[in-house]
Amino acid sequence: SSLKPTVQILELNYTITDEFCYMCMGSNFTYFLPYNSSFGFGEVTLKFSTLTLSYIGLCSSSFMWRCPMSDQYDTEIGGLPQQNTNGMWTVKIGNHYRVILNFRVIYSLTGKPVKQNQTCSIQSGQDYIILNYTLMFQRQCD
Repeated sequence: SSLKPTVQILELNYTITDEFCYMCMGSNFTYFLPYNSSFGFGEVTLKFSTLTLSYIGLCSSSFMWRCPMSDQYDTEIGGLPQQNTNGMWTVKIGNHYRVILNFRVIYSLTGKPVKQNQTCSIQSGQDYIILNYTLMFQRQCD
């Protein structure tokens, strides 16, 4: 639909397409993004672009199974929701076998604002349309 944002990995100039979507129904979209150990980027910038004004928030992140050659742990990332037609986050994906990021894209149908602390808890209804995005990055560790 036209509400669906475009999601890009800026460093690769790459748009994440539905071929990587393994659960895409209604307002929930889950993408599985495998990459190998020669990927070359420890962190990437994710850009969400919407055709009209929206509120975009990174609501949770989890980092699973640190790769053996890495001495670094990545930690919870968040950041303020971004009210714009573009939202950008730099996320570390280089040190763990799997990184799972949950984003929400919220459209206000009535012009009601979305408060900063509501971005991850507000529900769909007559005032808002909410799309849930889960991006799962999975790397080969060696």
